Amino acid sequence: MVGNDVIDLLDGDADLTSYSERFLERAFTRRERCRIEAARDPALCTWRHWAAKEAAWKAMSKTRPSLIFSPSLLEVEAHPTDLDAARVRSLKDPALACEIRFLKAGSSIHALAQEDAEGGARVVHACERFDPEGPDTRDPGAPSRIARRLVCRSVAAALGIDAAQLEVRRQGRVPVLFRGSEPLLGNLSISHHGRFAGFAFETLLACRTSFREAG
Repeated sequence: MVGNDVIDLLDGDADLTSYSERFLERAFTRRERCRIEAARDPALCTWRHWAAKEAAWKAMSKTRPSLIFSPSLLEVEAHPTDLDAARVRSLKDPALACEIRFLKAGSSIHALAQEDAEGGARVVHACERFDPEGPDTRDPGAPSRIARRLVCRSVAAALGIDAAQLEVRRQGRVPVLFRGSEPLLGNLSISHHGRFAGFAFETLLACRTSFREAG
């Protein structure tokens, strides 16, 4: 299962001066807060931790629909020699964990979480900046619409098919990628924040590319 989360580091929501110390205490464990305080860029470190937790929860909750997002019960374990990777583990169930990759895309963070990757599974992903003042981006539904288009365009390129054949639909709260009337074998995670939209799609289908980045 995969999950992803995107954070626009230049968006007003990412300004840490607008958050209280109580937010940091609620969102991060003592070990995480020590790591953030010691970081060269505490703000970047904070949002990498947050994106990792969000992405991991999205992956975990696909097979556990009752799992509630409680950031203080998910702990990020940074890899000591790899700044672009981490692991998120549930403090309530230590056997529950996700591997995280951090993908830089302009002034954003794109966190990719993968839990229990099946043999032969490929992950197609992309993160793309859009113009929030563009003619087709001024309504509240625009970021979601842009993210869905990005999914169809990127997955179609990876599978070697026509993007017009693909459509993202909702099944309950879960986004599902369809080719015509049939869902594609795989699982999808979509995210957007500020000026960025991103996704991750794990599939067993043969791909031309894996871990594809756009924009």
